[in-house]
Amino acid sequence: MVTERRSGMGEMLARATGVGLHPARSEQPASEPVKGDPPVENAVQGQDQVRLELTDKLVRYFRSKGFEVRAARLPAQAQPPIARNDVRIGDREDKQPDVYGFDPIQQVAVRGIVKTSADECVTEHTRTQLLLFSQMTSTASNKRSLLYIIVPAEARDALNNTLKELSLLGKPHVVPLALKS
Repeated sequence: MVTERRSGMGEMLARATGVGLHPARSEQPASEPVKGDPPVENAVQGQDQVRLELTDKLVRYFRSKGFEVRAARLPAQAQPPIARNDVRIGDREDKQPDVYGFDPIQQVAVRGIVKTSADECVTEHTRTQLLLFSQMTSTASNKRSLLYIIVPAEARDALNNTLKELSLLGKPHVVPLALKS
């Protein structure tokens, strides 16, 4: 059952990495922007920092699950392979995950994508990534690859809504994760 498979992930991650994550749920409302937010140019730099932090957390989470991390969009790391969008899904562009690994137990590829905001969860780029990566199968086993998506807590609802619109919410091979607020 999907719920059982995902239960306790936040606790496991917190124990393994010291980082609190939990499967994304839509019960909690997204937070409103706080007055005094940094100017746009600082916000862009802040988003880059958030992206690096979330990517690092996802790498540590993959390792805590026993996945072999083969590449990540982090400094001094091999870059993940680009997935060809041969069937021209969504925006028709090829896509690159933020983290790429392998689950030696299930013998499947594991891809991770990072979204830093609610706005980023609803873009055509993100929708294409979700559709493309969720349809991929592993050559090692001919099984569906796993896809993990990590977002900050305030983006949980937007991610869940996008997954629902794409009929991916609740699929066992698509795992949304959100930082605890």
